[in-house]
Amino acid sequence: MQEHSATNAADAVRVYAAGSTKKAFTEAAQVFTAKEGIAVEMTFGGSGLLLNRLRDGEAAEVFASADVPKAQALQDAGFSGPAVVFARNRLCAVTRSTLEITPGTLLDVIRDPAVKILTPAAADDSTGHYVQELYKLAEALRPGSYKLLDKKTQILDVKNLPPFPPGKSPLAVFFEQGMADLFFVYCNSAEQAVQETSTLKITNIPKELTVPVAYGITLVDRGNQVAGQRFIEFLLSAEGQAILAKWGFTAP
Repeated sequence: MQEHSATNAADAVRVYAAGSTKKAFTEAAQVFTAKEGIAVEMTFGGSGLLLNRLRDGEAAEVFASADVPKAQALQDAGFSGPAVVFARNRLCAVTRSTLEITPGTLLDVIRDPAVKILTPAAADDSTGHYVQELYKLAEALRPGSYKLLDKKTQILDVKNLPPFPPGKSPLAVFFEQGMADLFFVYCNSAEQAVQETSTLKITNIPKELTVPVAYGITLVDRGNQVAGQRFIEFLLSAEGQAILAKWGFTAP
């Protein structure tokens, strides 16, 4: 981020944030720096991977996770304050446009052995956590679904992803390379991928399989906590929430 002239490097807020927040946080950081004169250094990635880096001693002021348990886990490890919800999202299913699927048939489709599902591991990325929760709901609706779905789902190794073309949605690349027929993803990220290629489409998750998606944020017990708290307060303010809403998030 562009550093304000009145700010030195020691005043910068280091933010570790879920990859799905990248566009929203990039804009929020720019507005925050212009208003507060405090630079923001962003690091994006899978929430579980970022959690592990912080638990291993990397320095940051703020941790924003795509699920609350991972933000809470940092506090439980003694490295941060309480986790609070700062935004919500929705999970959608992205598929090839040729796949016959509707919200009403989604459970039948994902149980189909011929339909390849790809998702990151729950420990590495919050999307995987939410997919596991969706599978539990499927089990309640149709016993045996959890075991079937868990066994057939292919795990994406987010620690060793290949480089992606600049500006290209990783999701679009996964489909282009034949890695999946269906991918559960946050709806705002899904829209970006579908805009890039006409070969993909979005299907909404039916109510009975809808998993609440809440993002948690916590102040890390390292570095400039005053500046870190100001950044968190900005995200929770009306102005910060408006930026998040612009990129597809909803209020806490």
